Amino acid sequence: MIEAENIRDSLSELGYNLKDLGDHWRSNAKYRDGQNPTALKIYKNSGGWYDFVANNKGSYYELIRKTVGENNQKLIQKYLPSNNSDNFTIKLSEIESQKITMEETYSEDILKQLLPHYSFYNNRGISDSILKQFKCGLATKGQMYQRFVFPIYNKDYKIHGFAGRDMRQDQSNNRPKWKHLGKKSNWIYPYYTMSECSESINKTKEVIIVESIGDALSLFQYGIKNVLVAFGLDVSSYLACALVSFPIDKVIISFNNDNNKDNNRGLQGSINSYYRLLNFFDKEKVRICLPNKNDFGDMNELDFDKWVVKKDSTDPLKQVPHIISESEKMIKNGSLKKIFYKKIKELK
Repeated sequence: MIEAENIRDSLSELGYNLKDLGDHWRSNAKYRDGQNPTALKIYKNSGGWYDFVANNKGSYYELIRKTVGENNQKLIQKYLPSNNSDNFTIKLSEIESQKITMEETYSEDILKQLLPHYSFYNNRGISDSILKQFKCGLATKGQMYQRFVFPIYNKDYKIHGFAGRDMRQDQSNNRPKWKHLGKKSNWIYPYYTMSECSESINKTKEVIIVESIGDALSLFQYGIKNVLVAFGLDVSSYLACALVSFPIDKVIISFNNDNNKDNNRGLQGSINSYYRLLNFFDKEKVRICLPNKNDFGDMNELDFDKWVVKKDSTDPLKQVPHIISESEKMIKNGSLKKIFYKKIKELK
């Protein structure tokens, strides 16, 4: 098997900026002059690679060949280990084992079945005009029966998922509050659902990451539209890669603030996501700014004004000692992911 050090040294010499992520690297796709620093995934144990942007994959040999030129055999051999060159012209088992399947998409006609019964969110301060922008409504049949449904669009502006909030008052049947259809880890929401979101991100050069759609609705209602939803307490790798491709200077993690509980899960999730984002951004660009109340839906106009001031005035470097202190508490109670222990040492 080829040595990872040989792959690293050869690709670095060819201009690939490799970011170490355990069993693989992420890099720009130098072979096509790509600038996205995480577009290319390269496996350490084989050199097999997958280009997320170009939807292309191949062996280590093919990556070298594409980079130096198909007919430049002298250079190709220079960057291949002589005793393994034959193996790496044909072996793709590492990448072939990870099947790339076409995701399911849905017709826009489905949205005609959603009823504009907005009272649930109206009572939470969300206007009809905001809800119409989100193209949402009440489902009266199917898998999302009696849920208020939000369509999720992909980069091709096709629906590739739905998020449904339970509307039933009787929770005795233990239905989960939210139900999701589609691959949630691949959602960049509501970036492709409405142009106001993408335009605001491009204009402000910052992204606010929130826990749920309810949080995004409240921020939109207040006029803040540079918002993306994590659908939980963790920033997915897909979302992190998308953030890298945006022209932004700030990433603000704003999960729920459970400060009235023994375990502030929102803060813990924010810190775990903070360390994940440090794999993609310098610490000067990432900060944590939780809501003033439990979540954005609990906040009034004065709360929002104070939160915006806090968001804009927070110095990410001055946050570091507090994040380290909270991280050490999380280590003791086992709520910090072990893969981020190294990041704490780097911050110190």
